[in-house]
Amino acid sequence: MEEILYDYHMAMGLAESESGNVADNRYIRVHQVFDKHRISEAEFDSSMVYWCKHSETLYLIMRRVSERLDRKAEILGVNSEQQVHDAYAALSQDGDTANIWKGSTFRLVLGTTRQNVFRFIIPADSTFREGDTFLWVFTPQSLSSKANQDVYVQFSVKYEGDTVAATTRTLFDDRPVAIEIGENSVHDNLRIVQVSGCVYIPPSEKGQFALTALSHMALVRYHHEKEIPVVEDSTEVIVEDNVNVDTAEHVRLAPHDVRGGEAKEHKIQIVKEKNTKWVRRKRR
Repeated sequence: MEEILYDYHMAMGLAESESGNVADNRYIRVHQVFDKHRISEAEFDSSMVYWCKHSETLYLIMRRVSERLDRKAEILGVNSEQQVHDAYAALSQDGDTANIWKGSTFRLVLGTTRQNVFRFIIPADSTFREGDTFLWVFTPQSLSSKANQDVYVQFSVKYEGDTVAATTRTLFDDRPVAIEIGENSVHDNLRIVQVSGCVYIPPSEKGQFALTALSHMALVRYHHEKEIPVVEDSTEVIVEDNVNVDTAEHVRLAPHDVRGGEAKEHKIQIVKEKNTKWVRRKRR
């Protein structure tokens, strides 16, 4: 079963990368896998229904398949997005940017009752700060007997006063997922209470199966430095005689405005000369 599932996911990846209709590409590629292993689609579906009832063993199978796909992608050099996710997972739990995920990085969600929801809640601790941003990342791998199986994801941050910021999306393919909450949020000044998320698959009907494997799980927390407002010195300019402010540089300032301090009184002593009387002298 591990070999079949490995080839199945390889075929799905090829189908999504090829031109043309994706649904047609998937049908062709998947049936090539069935032909290779000499099984029919009905036999594959019935086997998956069986393995979904034995979730512990299926968990080990899917985990090995995920590890093999990672090694294959690394060899082919087509794993640039996954390398980014791995970089998040490699972060420590300290520092301004930290991976606060403490559980297993691999999870399996099944379409069976009581196994169709994966949920986590991380209460805030002393390392959480107001204005923090949170990024939840993982890579999904889905299998279903239905052509269009819905898989729902919700990520939320709860603040004081029962204020919640949340985002919900539907998974349509197996591309890496990154969901972010908190950047430029209106809740930057509120204390954080908890961070939570869940993945939900509607229960499968009898005789059908659905599963989603979540790998490379990480929950990244970012601290943001709060900007300190810069207060500029303001100078009051009084312009008389309806002088346009835009042309204030052409206004001549009074001497006391130029000095910038208090005006000082200087006494100037003026000496007035006596009147001079001109006398005409007679010639001798």
